[in-house]
Amino acid sequence: MRSFFVFSTYCSLALVALALSGSEASAQKVKIDYDRQFEFDTLKTYAWKVHPAMEADPELRASVGAEIVRMAVSRELLDKGFLPADGETPDFYVTGFGSREGRTEITGSSSTWYSSSPYWAQGWQTYMVRDYVEGTLVLDIVDAETGMLAWRAYCKGAIRNPSKRDKVIDKALRKAFKKFPPE
Repeated sequence: MRSFFVFSTYCSLALVALALSGSEASAQKVKIDYDRQFEFDTLKTYAWKVHPAMEADPELRASVGAEIVRMAVSRELLDKGFLPADGETPDFYVTGFGSREGRTEITGSSSTWYSSSPYWAQGWQTYMVRDYVEGTLVLDIVDAETGMLAWRAYCKGAIRNPSKRDKVIDKALRKAFKKFPPE
């Protein structure tokens, strides 16, 4: 039985197709699991494969967000010296899936002027309501020969600013891929 070693690192992370503004960066989490017995130094070529969780949703597989993630991951792999298999059998497959859920955040602040009476005070309360998306991205590296999971990045965080998604996705995946291949 293969054992997985789990460690965590916190970083800013864009998930699926959207990005974060700087204020949410500290709330993002990336967890990496990998097979400690797997020989990562034998890997040289890769190909993309549809994750079983995505097979039933061709619309999501073809989304702009999924393509942004594929392009960013491919750049990271190329930077590390891995090459696309280009018609040959790859050494490993890259696959993944994502999800998102709408959330609402309510924050309040108050200001009070106290009078000379201990029982009476004037002031106001201000509330800010913000809608955001909580997103999750799971990215897997699977041994092409055995079909066994070798490495996984699990990313979860608040998605607030869709206009900066490309840059933040690149930055996030660079951070996740600092741990691939494991030493």
